[in-house]
Amino acid sequence: MQVVLLILLFAFKKNILWLFKERKMANKKNWIDEAIEKPGALRKTLKMKKDETIPTKLLEKASKGSGKTAKRARLALTLKGMKHG
Repeated sequence: MQVVLLILLFAFKKNILWLFKERKMANKKNWIDEAIEKPGALRKTLKMKKDETIPTKLLEKASKGSGKTAKRARLALTLKGMKHG
């Protein structure tokens, strides 16, 4: 019984921390700076040169899944679709 309660408490605490982090990032104007943890990591994983543009089809293919590379590819697609101002 105690083990189950500890597991539920841990899962609840993890979700609360995640929600707090998401709200904190949503309220900030420079959320993009915090979202990009390791600049160049996606390019390195996809084995692209620094001066080459990553093709959209390659980003879409890489965005499938749930790993770090997929998250970075989805963020890249999101940023690519934003208007520059």
